[in-house]
Amino acid sequence: MPTVKLGDSDIVQVGDKIYPMGYPFAATFHPYLSEDSFTEPSVTSGIISAEKHMRSAYTAFQTDASITHGSSGGPVFNEQGEVIGIATFGSIDFNTGQEIAGFNFILPINLAKEFMRDISVKNTQGPVDMHYKAAMDAYWDREYSKASNELQSVLKLYPIHPYAAELIKKIQNVNNSNIE
Repeated sequence: MPTVKLGDSDIVQVGDKIYPMGYPFAATFHPYLSEDSFTEPSVTSGIISAEKHMRSAYTAFQTDASITHGSSGGPVFNEQGEVIGIATFGSIDFNTGQEIAGFNFILPINLAKEFMRDISVKNTQGPVDMHYKAAMDAYWDREYSKASNELQSVLKLYPIHPYAAELIKKIQNVNNSNIE
């Protein structure tokens, strides 16, 4: 499976731009969308609007970014593409039970890192990511044959990779236009 780089939530500040990623039910299973859209995550954006202390011993980040049912547990990225948190819960009007937009919460990634250390899990780059990075490096260097071979390796390991097949088609189009 593809991996993501974990950042350091201790350096997150109020005002930092963030990007939650997930599969909100309303956007993933919308009746007008085809099933091939189910594996495409939604990315929203916002800022860290506050740091809140929970009744338990940890701190959560408050954000105005849209996070709704189905996005809980998804990664929240900083502008460098590092995961700085995990989308958790939103706010509701306790009288009506309705969601209140703009007041959602994120658990800091350093809390998750503590759990990972406790069970001896390391965040390391896997073979899918290594082949994809090699493919992108070759692609930008215009080494299209090498890029295509690396992307084929990506698809063998992870057939539903969201970009590998699309990039192979782009490479084929570039190669076909060079032949003409």
